[in-house]
Amino acid sequence: MPTAADLLDDVQRFLQDTTTPGSDGALWTRADLLESLNDAYRELLTKSQAVRRYTILDVPGRFSSTGTSNWEARYAAGGSYRKWTWSAIGYECSSMWEVQHLEGVTPLTSGEGLSQEWERAFRNPSDMHYQFALPRDNERIAAMWYDNRRLTPVTTRQLDALETNWVSMGDYPLAWTTGVGRSRTFEIYEIVTTYGQGYSLPGGPHGIPRRFSGVRTYTTAESNLYGIPRSVLSPDRQYLATTDPHGRPVTYHTSEGSLLILEVIGPEVPDMQEADTPSLLPARLHKYLTYGTLARAWSAEGEGHQPQLAAICTTIFARGIRVLRSLSWLTRKDADMSRGMAGCGESRKVPRVRLPHAYQRQW
Repeated sequence: MPTAADLLDDVQRFLQDTTTPGSDGALWTRADLLESLNDAYRELLTKSQAVRRYTILDVPGRFSSTGTSNWEARYAAGGSYRKWTWSAIGYECSSMWEVQHLEGVTPLTSGEGLSQEWERAFRNPSDMHYQFALPRDNERIAAMWYDNRRLTPVTTRQLDALETNWVSMGDYPLAWTTGVGRSRTFEIYEIVTTYGQGYSLPGGPHGIPRRFSGVRTYTTAESNLYGIPRSVLSPDRQYLATTDPHGRPVTYHTSEGSLLILEVIGPEVPDMQEADTPSLLPARLHKYLTYGTLARAWSAEGEGHQPQLAAICTTIFARGIRVLRSLSWLTRKDADMSRGMAGCGESRKVPRVRLPHAYQRQW
């Protein structure tokens, strides 16, 4: 699969700005072209809405870092951030009663705050939302399951219509809604207070797993002192590897007792360096990144401004967006056809069972 450096070499051959691709040209530097390549990469992912991935989160939720103010999110080093305090005028409070006291309202009984969601296993406040967070490159959630059961998306207005303290109701998740704070979080109704973690790496994320153990039976391929596990087999479960065979898995998750999320990848993907690969796109679609980079180079003001060539490359790049979007719809249509033609004969709705009018009801 070509790297970003290979794509930039193709761009420089089109531009004819340097005799040796890989070095800076007279009009366009290598760094400027790399920035344009990253912009084209993000635009292709965002406008097509076709690149999706499965993510599994342990229950209760985990956050990279937590703090008392929203401005502290900048120090999360690209990870997820959670503000766990309640805001009052000029203050950040660790309990709800402190806000009521500062605002001159008679304080009511309220539980203390929790800096991390997993602390609910030890103490569960009744007035704190049950929050989760996805990686920053998440654009939107396409579907969600808990313990392999589909959860329904709802709005906070629908949950508030229950006229109950829905943020503290448990103990089995039924629906999910987007978060109401400044951080990009989502919330689950109902909550789970028991601590859950699918797999644990005793050596931490820095080593390579040599042995798998648990309540299930595992068979690993090439799992010895010198190899890396390439596949994990079990007669009871199916396993999905989300990394290519050239890397090593750094974490393991299970969909049982956890949140399985199908998410659309958005514009906040990390910047590629020249040694990186645009692995979120099929290799045959990388040519559209080349045309997207050329369109940006020729449309910039200066000596290299070529509006006609930029328009041609923009048209080809727009075709790449349509192609990627069409591929997404084709895979979705294929799944629908498989479900519709699974039975023999013509698909029809199964009639309801009719009971006699005197049939005894059970309340």
